[in-house]
Amino acid sequence: MSWRNHWNLCVWMNRLYYRKGGKLGLHEGYCVSFRLNERDLDAFERAIQEKELYGYKLRDSRDDRPAGSPDDEFDRYCLINDQEFLKKARQAIKDGKAVVYHDWW
Repeated sequence: MSWRNHWNLCVWMNRLYYRKGGKLGLHEGYCVSFRLNERDLDAFERAIQEKELYGYKLRDSRDDRPAGSPDDEFDRYCLINDQEFLKKARQAIKDGKAVVYHDWW
């Protein structure tokens, strides 16, 4: 999967890298590769469901979008790609393959 300019994903994965025991110094955790497991994917899915990765906006009486709707097309694009990634990554793991995240910002 490839993302373009999805900064919140980059930050989230960088934090995951350190939680998983990454040893590089501050900000050096970017441009690294590390393996994702099922538990990591579960945490990523929770982050999506809890709206941690997108510029969400609270519903306003003048706004017809439901509460929690992405602010713009880019957030919708990121959400769709993130969900597609989860689907493909889970299938890859089920098929016995490794899922590796590589950050190149």
